[in-house]
Amino acid sequence: MYVSRSDLSALPASHSSFAQKAKDEDFMRKIILSECVSLDVVMVAPGGEPGHSHTGWVIPHMGAEQIAYELAETLEAESLLIGRVTYESFAGAWPHRTGEMADKLNAIPKHVVSTTLKNPAWTNTAVIAMTSRPKSRT
Repeated sequence: MYVSRSDLSALPASHSSFAQKAKDEDFMRKIILSECVSLDVVMVAPGGEPGHSHTGWVIPHMGAEQIAYELAETLEAESLLIGRVTYESFAGAWPHRTGEMADKLNAIPKHVVSTTLKNPAWTNTAVIAMTSRPKSRT
């Protein structure tokens, strides 16, 4: 993600360290997309979130190599960029867990894109407020 100096005034106060670094010099940031997708394109509720027909579909297929990969990916992350639905799922689970992954996810900055979330309770969370949903491209 590239942030120009002119974009900094739009950042919330909770992003002050990010804004200061950007003021000091223009810089590039990587956005790494991490998705759980089955071969038949199931993406929802990989970890067992209630209310979905395929909930928990990833868990039976997680081996030691996949778990190690997910942990390494999480430990390398500097922040988390998620939507409100994912935020609500994560915020309902990770603050109550222990271990390296839980410690990391609970500590890093979390940036939540939402039209409805106003007061996030999960530690170190900032809302990137959207005034309306993006229009779909056809």
